[in-house]
Amino acid sequence: MYLSMFVRRYDDHVLVDVTGDADINSAAWLEQSLLNLLWENGTRLLVDLSGVTFIDCFATRLLAETCQQADRQACSIQFVALSEMVQRLAELTGLAGELPLAGGWAARPVVRV
Repeated sequence: MYLSMFVRRYDDHVLVDVTGDADINSAAWLEQSLLNLLWENGTRLLVDLSGVTFIDCFATRLLAETCQQADRQACSIQFVALSEMVQRLAELTGLAGELPLAGGWAARPVVRV
């Protein structure tokens, strides 16, 4: 299927809304896109996964590894929201603790034009 990102830049962070299917076909693109945004725009990236309609084990593991890679570079990737599909697979695979949730954030509605 498809995977898309909508990016909003703020003074102290970048917020990325991810929608669609995150799977073995799109996970590497997602990982590289998130890391590029992080390195180009500062040290804090907030990711909203509430629009992810499908995710497989490969994409879940790659998201966790992307967070670890950011930590090693003194950067931060945190999630403001997880779709039910993402949350369930993260719990089933034991990766829920590897997807850091940003406290005090609520996903903002996306208005597409």
